[in-house]
Amino acid sequence: MGDNESIRVKGTPVIVFGSYNFDAPKPWLQLVMNPKAMDIAEAEIEKQTVPFLNNILAEQKKRETAETAKQ
Repeated sequence: MGDNESIRVKGTPVIVFGSYNFDAPKPWLQLVMNPKAMDIAEAEIEKQTVPFLNNILAEQKKRETAETAKQ
């Protein structure tokens, strides 16, 4: 399998996109007054994730295979 420092399987994928205006009011503080203040359109999520989808699914399969082999 390799040494103790090798990555055997990857965990939850995270995709960071867009920019953040640190001088603007914090959007999460707006949620009390507007629960949709931080909503992201489904189309925007798809646009950002599609380029990574094949890799995410391949890594998911590796993780599932490793979990099955452990049992």
